[in-house]
Amino acid sequence: MKNGLMIKITKLTAFIFAFIMFWSLYLPATAQEAVPDPDETAGEETETVETETPETDIGPEILPETGEPEEGDVEIDIELGEGEEDEGMFEGEFDEDDLVAIGNDIYVAEDEEVLGDAVCIQGDLTIAGMVRGDAVCFGGDIILESSAVVYGDAVSFGGCIDAAPGAEIGGQKVCIGGEFPPFVPFIKKFVEISEPIASNVIDIVWEIAFFLFLMFLGLLASVFMKRQMDNVRDHLTDEFPRSALLGIAMAVLAPIALVILAFSVIGWPLIPLFIIALLALQYFGYVVFGETLGGVILGAEKHPMLKILVGVAILQSVAFIGDLIAIPAGIFGDIGGVFGSVGTIIFLTCGVLGAGGILYSRLGLWPLEKTREWHEARANNRKGKTAE
Repeated sequence: MKNGLMIKITKLTAFIFAFIMFWSLYLPATAQEAVPDPDETAGEETETVETETPETDIGPEILPETGEPEEGDVEIDIELGEGEEDEGMFEGEFDEDDLVAIGNDIYVAEDEEVLGDAVCIQGDLTIAGMVRGDAVCFGGDIILESSAVVYGDAVSFGGCIDAAPGAEIGGQKVCIGGEFPPFVPFIKKFVEISEPIASNVIDIVWEIAFFLFLMFLGLLASVFMKRQMDNVRDHLTDEFPRSALLGIAMAVLAPIALVILAFSVIGWPLIPLFIIALLALQYFGYVVFGETLGGVILGAEKHPMLKILVGVAILQSVAFIGDLIAIPAGIFGDIGGVFGSVGTIIFLTCGVLGAGGILYSRLGLWPLEKTREWHEARANNRKGKTAE
């Protein structure tokens, strides 16, 4: 689809940035507790061997009509009229009424009832029926369908709890190890899609994340380096041939410089800094070129961020259209690959041209008038030496 080391590094950087920003917003929610309904009056509170359980918000209408719990009930007892404590609770052994699976998934059907606990280790626990005890999952997810009823707690160690509307939990809902953001179940759906289609859809996600990353760089540049951006734009528009030649020279000489640094002892510590500098020139050069293109379309008086948005969107549109075409895979994937290759060429070319403007303006520190005065002074000095 998309070839070239530079575009792979670019998209990986964009994904890491978007991933950190998104994860920092959702990760703090590591545990939840279901708050009982204050208006619910399901009877008196019952005692456990270790602690008192919170009031259940499962009303009498969903309790079986047997009246009393059967022998060997779960650790967290549910009041059924004349409930009594079970023996041997929290002893580290599973009761004969428990449903336990290690290394496999558990599915409790809608018409099925588990009299004890439902414990799943290294697998997913899916409940559509009734669990009289706790629903516990180690290293997997707990999935509660709309018809699910759990009298005890729902506890996930290292997974997430996905409760559909209508599912009822009598005890606590706890995630230990962090509840994953809501996009995790969505990503799992990709596994059910054929690999080529899933890969093409993920390419679209990459393009969107990369576009947002570029917008973030544009925001930084327009807020903190507005004067430098104006100087670079002036050099790109009024001195484009020289800026373009300087950018092309940088693209040709950069690999040679990397080889020289790699074969020199003192150059090894400088290689990471040199690569970072090249990437910064490529990214910011691309953003500045997009701002220049946006200024040509909208007018130079428009806000810099608006010009960046329009210009970069136009430059990125070729690759994005290619990803959309490639979704059905097959021959469409080949056509989309052509668009993707063209989009990669556009990114590299515009980034190099923008980097030339950055270098020609002395990293944006020189206005165009100062650059022209410098060239004029050099020309006069050469004429003077020739005359002598």
